[in-house]
Amino acid sequence: MIKYVIVGNGAAALSAAEEIRKNDGEGAITILTDEQTPFYYRPGLIEVLAGRKDIEDLIIRPQTWYETNRISVQYNSTVISVDPEARSLLTRDGETVPYDRLLLSNGGRSNVPPPYRTEADGVFSLRDVRDLERIVEYSDTVDSVIVVGGGLLGLECANAMMERGKVVTVVEYFSRLLPRQLDHEGSRVLLDMLEDKGLGFLLGAEGNGVLEEDGKAVGISLKNGDDVRGDMVIVSAGVRGRLDLAQSAGCETDKGVKVDEKMATTVPDIWAAGDSIEREGRLWGIWPASQQQGKIAGNRMSGGDLTYRGTVLSTTLKVASISLSSMGNIDADGVLDSVVARKDRLYRKIVLDDGILVGAIFLGTNAGQARVQRAIADEVDVSDKRELISDPDYDFGNL
Repeated sequence: MIKYVIVGNGAAALSAAEEIRKNDGEGAITILTDEQTPFYYRPGLIEVLAGRKDIEDLIIRPQTWYETNRISVQYNSTVISVDPEARSLLTRDGETVPYDRLLLSNGGRSNVPPPYRTEADGVFSLRDVRDLERIVEYSDTVDSVIVVGGGLLGLECANAMMERGKVVTVVEYFSRLLPRQLDHEGSRVLLDMLEDKGLGFLLGAEGNGVLEEDGKAVGISLKNGDDVRGDMVIVSAGVRGRLDLAQSAGCETDKGVKVDEKMATTVPDIWAAGDSIEREGRLWGIWPASQQQGKIAGNRMSGGDLTYRGTVLSTTLKVASISLSSMGNIDADGVLDSVVARKDRLYRKIVLDDGILVGAIFLGTNAGQARVQRAIADEVDVSDKRELISDPDYDFGNL
């Protein structure tokens, strides 16, 4: 009987476990996770932060699912090292866990830049349920919030805190919001929309440190000498993959844990998937990619022959009832050909490379978004549809 061990309990881990059990009905599957909650929809933490849902509403796989599929889960179990020679893992509690085939899908951790690393109360980042609980508890005692970072999570955090009745200021290092998902024009449209909703913004602002009084955060200082006052600070500066376990096992790493098309690392019988992996110099860090990578890893671990061909980068969110989808190459610097459609607060950009659809931005609308995403994946030539695409009411029904 093969002993499969999976570190992590997120999208990649569960996809892998499902695939393993489908292919191997007898193998022993063990999941080790440092969280205390069954598999939940991590992006939905924002819904709980805003008060729209409870943690229980996010649970995708209850404990009964693990039991039905004969998957053993050890909660609150932090793995600190991997010994590939002994084929075992060591937990913080001193437990040794043997494995035959190992998947590292332990995700990432919040990136907190040096200016915001402090022992002062009132400085947070949001990654898991524990973070969420601390933020909610502290926010009940304050009136104003500073969110550092104008990326996806930062804007969603800002909107959620506004829904909790707080005065919110977003401080962003770059000169525009969502620099990975929007070009300059789209960012200006979104900024106008969010300011109309009541959020405040400081763009092109570099933090210098946390302002403290009596051991509590009362704002942040900026490199230009200005201070921004606020009762608590939420740092949303991206995610760093957890590489320590892979490195302890001798796996090759760079920006992430290096894997091949089989999701195999450079160490025999160790695979990796999810936010921590790097493939041909690329990082993904999105839920659909983690699910797909986990499936490939689980398939290969249990004798299958699937291969990973990459995932089209696509992001969809809703901030203050504003829909946004960004996918593929958005051509923020204007190097490629593009067709832009504008109408009221709608902004849509279709990016073409020699007529082939390679990327898109949908802001204020989602009409046709799913069709365009499929067309990007299929490398559809739309050079004969430029006039249709330029119409803001076009829904891409005949792509």
